[in-house]
Amino acid sequence: MSIMPNTNKRSNLIDLAKMADVSISTVSRVLNNKDSRIKISDKKQQEIRRLAEEYDYSPNIHARRLSTKRCQTIGLSVLLRKVTTKDSLLQSGAFLEMLEGVEQAIGTSDYFLLLMFQNERYFKEKLYSNMLKEQVISGLIVWGSTLRDDYLKSVVNENCIIINSYPQIDCEFNYIGNTENEAFGHLVEYFIKKGHRRFVYVGECGVFNSVGMERVNGFRRILTQYSLDSSRIYQCHFDREQAFAIFDKILSESKIDFDVVAAASDDLAIGVFQAAQKHGYRIPGDFIIAGAGDMGLDFPDSSKIPTFRVNNWRIGELAVQKTLEKLSQKSSEKIHIELPCELVIPDEYK
Repeated sequence: MSIMPNTNKRSNLIDLAKMADVSISTVSRVLNNKDSRIKISDKKQQEIRRLAEEYDYSPNIHARRLSTKRCQTIGLSVLLRKVTTKDSLLQSGAFLEMLEGVEQAIGTSDYFLLLMFQNERYFKEKLYSNMLKEQVISGLIVWGSTLRDDYLKSVVNENCIIINSYPQIDCEFNYIGNTENEAFGHLVEYFIKKGHRRFVYVGECGVFNSVGMERVNGFRRILTQYSLDSSRIYQCHFDREQAFAIFDKILSESKIDFDVVAAASDDLAIGVFQAAQKHGYRIPGDFIIAGAGDMGLDFPDSSKIPTFRVNNWRIGELAVQKTLEKLSQKSSEKIHIELPCELVIPDEYK
């Protein structure tokens, strides 16, 4: 057996092949866990792996890419806009939960993750499209797409999945989301069946955010179904301070004339709660506040929020899994997945 000429350098396939007295292709097959027509004994495989570990062998990613003629990177595109007055998307609980699911799935594969921010250059130069076509990335996952994202039409036939977005039955894109419309409707209907009749909504209402559109549509749909007023809507981004300002003004000008505030997110529900607390209203005594998303948030008095639970972790995991399936050509069908949501009603509201 030969001695490694320079133990301060990472070994390469040629070095390992010489030390193990086998061919370069045999070393490659063993270290990449590939099936081979050449029988390699368990003893020899163990020797090759031991040598690779002993001499800190690291596969050449660029060489592998050239030999397989494909990229080993999946892009994750995120809309880098502030979701609250103080916090960016990268501090959003929903985004971080999704990212954990992505990491879990991609960590068990041979692929890497490239985080891509949707800035002005991203749009103007169509970086997402060019990176796919030039095989800089082999798949693209888009988190935070909006109702105005016509640019995505250029990758509709590429390996691209839209997640956490408004799913339409005739949608030509691959998408994975939650049953937001249905879930928000169930949340509102729960309180209608409890006898409440005067509802207001605070949150996105389809001007920009697609998830907001789903939730406000669920609000309108159920109230219309029960012949109740569905017009009381306060447009607000997913911004706790903005929700506080809106209801601080409402509660300071007149007595309450509503039973339930349906907030488009748990964070907005907390903003409304803080305004109610400032003006001396009791929750749920004077009126009810319900949120949406169940990111583990409580009201400032530690009480729980009536809400529904979305599974952003599973969305991230599924997005990677489905992307990898397409890359391995195990699936060519369009991906249209809506994950069910679960109502979460604290005891004091039952």
